[in-house]
Amino acid sequence: MRSTILFTFFLFAAFQLVAQTSDYWIRSCNDNDECGYVNERGETMIPQGKYTLCFSDTFRTYGIVLHPEMGFVAIDRNEQIMYEVLAYDNGPDYVSDGLFRIVKDDKIGFANAETGAVVIESRFRFAEPFFRGTSWVCDNCDKVYDGEHYSYLGNDWYLLDTAGNTVRMNHRKTYSADVIRKQVTAIDKLQKARQLKKISYPEMSSCGGGLYGYSQKGKLQYIDATYGAEFGYSAQKVWFKDSSVIKIVLQEHHADYDAYSAKYPNAESFDEKLLTYHDKVTTIILTNPPIITQTFDGKKVPVDFTDKDLQKTLRCIDQMMLELWWAESVDFSNPGD
Repeated sequence: MRSTILFTFFLFAAFQLVAQTSDYWIRSCNDNDECGYVNERGETMIPQGKYTLCFSDTFRTYGIVLHPEMGFVAIDRNEQIMYEVLAYDNGPDYVSDGLFRIVKDDKIGFANAETGAVVIESRFRFAEPFFRGTSWVCDNCDKVYDGEHYSYLGNDWYLLDTAGNTVRMNHRKTYSADVIRKQVTAIDKLQKARQLKKISYPEMSSCGGGLYGYSQKGKLQYIDATYGAEFGYSAQKVWFKDSSVIKIVLQEHHADYDAYSAKYPNAESFDEKLLTYHDKVTTIILTNPPIITQTFDGKKVPVDFTDKDLQKTLRCIDQMMLELWWAESVDFSNPGD
């Protein structure tokens, strides 16, 4: 937690030092790590220890502090609370694209890290940090816990720019199984004939690992993404029609360590050549409702893929589509446009 707090100190310091106003306060701390603020003449403006923690190294128009009752907040020079700051990773939200997330009435908005001014009012149930000028936001998604961790799931995510304008809605279209089958067959033929343009995402995808897209006339047709591990991999293959996802195949190919340990309990050293591997494949046809099947080593098994799993998968596909858009401006229009 200490390293996270220090990192956040530097983030806010870096952005606030950009401002050119000469009137500023500096964070001052004692040997007990109690901090406050002094002006350029060393005069105390906010006493040390008044706030649990002070995150802004330089206080110009605003400062981020940990209020003993309200949590992470932004205060002005009169110590009036401007807004709550979203808590993230044991500290206030990180700055991304010059903005950080704020909270009002349990809704998320964004403030400018240099000035502290609110640039997008708090109106979202949840919002991802901005990255390369865009943020995924939702109005009616649900907070779903998985042990200590949680995520926001729902079907109303849309893409926002830094001015608060909607870039892309995400209302997915659904098709009949016959239409989907014909579209998938057509895409596979184009792919086999190498008539689709290959797009490589130059970084590791946050959801797909090694990410490749295939387009025709600027429209994304197919995604092939693989996360490689030392002994196995996870793969995602996705087919599209008019910017809507129509079919997903998820493959988990991993070594069976339990079988190895049971078969060679007294082995003096590990021999990877003796490992056995298993394949679990989940196929989703995006009709309404979706048709989901699963196999294990080629044999059909009962489906354990939940609606929550599907929502998480679709969120990852949204992110991969966005990454391919960044990579080569593939068409990222609304589904069905």
